[in-house]
Amino acid sequence: MRHTITTTNLIRYIYNEVSYLEKMAIELAIKNEDSVRSEYEQLQAAQDVLDDSILMPEASSIQNILNYSSSSRLEKTF
Repeated sequence: MRHTITTTNLIRYIYNEVSYLEKMAIELAIKNEDSVRSEYEQLQAAQDVLDDSILMPEASSIQNILNYSSSSRLEKTF
């Protein structure tokens, strides 16, 4: 029986969220099917870019959180 490997399967594989049997099926498909391999390589490249990204909130967002935290602390003391 042949299994169809979906984009969701590949994403779960990249993030190590598949069972052992799913992992084996996906790795076999990556090895033997050009279309699956191509999609896997594109998704892996996208994950690499995301992992290399530095996510930093705006300074105004940080200040808003600090202001809220400070005001909440004062409310509890009264």
